Amino acid sequence: MTAPAPEALAGLRLPGGTCRVEGYESLLMHDAVRASRSSQPHPIWAFLAPQRGMGLTLAALFETLGCPLDTGPCSAPSPRASPLRWSSTSTTRCAVA
Repeated sequence: MTAPAPEALAGLRLPGGTCRVEGYESLLMHDAVRASRSSQPHPIWAFLAPQRGMGLTLAALFETLGCPLDTGPCSAPSPRASPLRWSSTSTTRCAVA
């Protein structure tokens, strides 16, 4: 498979969707990373929540971008417009910059 040129991907819109981080999931994350429990979701959710709500699996995302998971692609979070809250549904909009 030949990867598309980066400029060909600019502006590509992903399906998007919603994500909800339940309180118990946040507590499990705090425990998993050995962080003190907090009334706010652990910061790692800023990376995980958009992936959960982007409307594609990670495998499908990287296939769309022309770099299948077995090639070792990386992704990074983007800034959030508002903080995550437990048991609150967030809308996710995704595009390739």
